[in-house]
Amino acid sequence: MHATAQNPKLVFSAHWMPQAQFAGYYAAKDQGFYEEAGIDVEIIHPSASINAVEFLATGQADIISLF
Repeated sequence: MHATAQNPKLVFSAHWMPQAQFAGYYAAKDQGFYEEAGIDVEIIHPSASINAVEFLATGQADIISLF
């Protein structure tokens, strides 16, 4: 899906690597809840070399979760 005026793109970074605790974010995306709300959501995860706060600070993520 491409971001449009009706579906702006939002990049979300969870605070850790993919795990069951983030299942709700993936289920919402899979079930089309974000699209229904008019948002094109991309979910990214940090690595050992970059954390979610760095994603936010550098503009790679629009919103993040933290502990």
